[in-house]
Amino acid sequence: MGNAIATFAPTLYIEPFGNVVIEAQACGTPTITTDWGAFTETNIDGFTGYRCRTLNDFIEAAENVKTLNRKAIRNHAISKYSLDVIGKKYEQYFERLLTLWDQGWYTIKNKSSREG
Repeated sequence: MGNAIATFAPTLYIEPFGNVVIEAQACGTPTITTDWGAFTETNIDGFTGYRCRTLNDFIEAAENVKTLNRKAIRNHAISKYSLDVIGKKYEQYFERLLTLWDQGWYTIKNKSSREG
């Protein structure tokens, strides 16, 4: 994947995440996707790849993708989706879930109760 000119993900399905796009970007490979679903967030048009709506968009993207900065694409993917980054987000989420069983959704936790 790292030696590919680009990774195409021209799905008609409204993709909820599209892991293949993130995997490609983590290798520094630009992505060419449709312009809906999760791709509107995971594929930054003109930076990590191109989002397309028409055949002509895909043709232009295939020509222009070679000019994108592969190192910047990789750095962006790692900064957003690495295990270290995502692991911390999951930990925060699960810590927040633990507060729901104490006194409910509307309980305001003070800092001292979180530390102890």
